[in-house]
Amino acid sequence: MTCCVITPEIKTSGVYMKTLLLLALFSTSLLAQAKYDVLIITSDNTFGPVIGFTDSSFNYKENDSVKERKFCYSGNISKVCKKIEDFAYNMSMEYGQGNHDNMKMISCETTYGDHGSDEFVTASYELSDDYGSEFTVTRKISACTKSRFSK
Repeated sequence: MTCCVITPEIKTSGVYMKTLLLLALFSTSLLAQAKYDVLIITSDNTFGPVIGFTDSSFNYKENDSVKERKFCYSGNISKVCKKIEDFAYNMSMEYGQGNHDNMKMISCETTYGDHGSDEFVTASYELSDDYGSEFTVTRKISACTKSRFSK
């Protein structure tokens, strides 16, 4: 009799992705309330949910699913622009130290809800690299959807 190791099939869409996102939201929600003012979640079909804001010109060469990146925040909306600006600053400093991709902020505006409308941040920035790529990107970042299980 032969015995086999059974490994679960990992899927990057559907129920698996929703479960991962809910777990990420739950944990980041706790972190945002406990230690941080705001956390940003980056998510796409290639890498899934990632805690923190991240983007790169290299993502736009790999495949179309990475272009479909989505962002959301958990915590204080008034701190979202600062987080993105800090990421851009750090990326620019790393570029000056030898990294191959760069990010330059163009603008970041917070839209506060009025009479029940959604609150969101609109961030525009340029992504470039040593190999001649340049992309101007505008992202709308809304609050992460909370699970019905979260309080």
